[in-house]
Amino acid sequence: MQIKRQAFITHTYTIDKDFRVFFYSDTNSTHLYTHLHDFFEMFILIAGRIQYKTAGSSFFLQPKDILFLNHHQPHCPVLIDHTRPYERIALHVSTKTLEQLSSPSFNLCECFTRDVFTVYHYPQEIYNKIFALINQLFSVADGASPGDELLGRAYLTELFVEVNKYNTNPSIYSFNAATTDLQMPAMVRQFILEHLDENITVDMIANYFFMNKYSFMHTFKRCCGVSTYQFILQQRLEAAMEMISKDIPLTTVSQSCGFNDYSNFYRCFRRFYGKSPRDAAALAETTTKKMPGGSD
Repeated sequence: MQIKRQAFITHTYTIDKDFRVFFYSDTNSTHLYTHLHDFFEMFILIAGRIQYKTAGSSFFLQPKDILFLNHHQPHCPVLIDHTRPYERIALHVSTKTLEQLSSPSFNLCECFTRDVFTVYHYPQEIYNKIFALINQLFSVADGASPGDELLGRAYLTELFVEVNKYNTNPSIYSFNAATTDLQMPAMVRQFILEHLDENITVDMIANYFFMNKYSFMHTFKRCCGVSTYQFILQQRLEAAMEMISKDIPLTTVSQSCGFNDYSNFYRCFRRFYGKSPRDAAALAETTTKKMPGGSD
């Protein structure tokens, strides 16, 4: 089914049914303020740039990040880019309902009541499975057909069996207040790749994080072990190598990866990889020919 977007109007603080689910889309922050409520909330960021404040910490979120907010837990999203729509899915679940659906051996509420508040970013396959179940909940949310209430409880059970199972898997990417700095390299890399052909400066990236330039540089060096300048160059060169492996012309690679002239690209590439761009292209071509299905 096509999930209908709607503008956010106001917060609600209680729930009189098993669940409610909404797909909100906004371009302003008029209704964004710290609040709490007596139900669980599963929050999925679909689009936009926000900083989410809760549990005494703040987190920069990326699309597909998922939060599980406990009842009576104060929280507040802060919109930091008004040029992009802020889109999210909010699933409100009655605490009583989820407790009733739990069993002595499996507590469906665990994802909401963990001692350490955590942000989750699941692999695409798992995210798709979760989103499919959210879609099923949308299909029965209005309770218009006989059996919708039973189906809703079945979908809730399956959804929270899945997420609680995934959330205990150490391979799932997540971060919390103690590890929030770990998100910085991934977000900086994303920013670089989105502006690869531009003259990226430290000021640009620091502004993206709403940080002072020198504070950002210090934090980044502490998190990553390399300077911001080194990291930018590394990302450019890794992107260049990937493009070379796809047989893209070297001059196009140089320009697309943000080098101001080919001689500068040549020097940086050779210093980083120990071979010239042309040698890397020749090696990639040879490797392709030797692969099954190649021309040899």
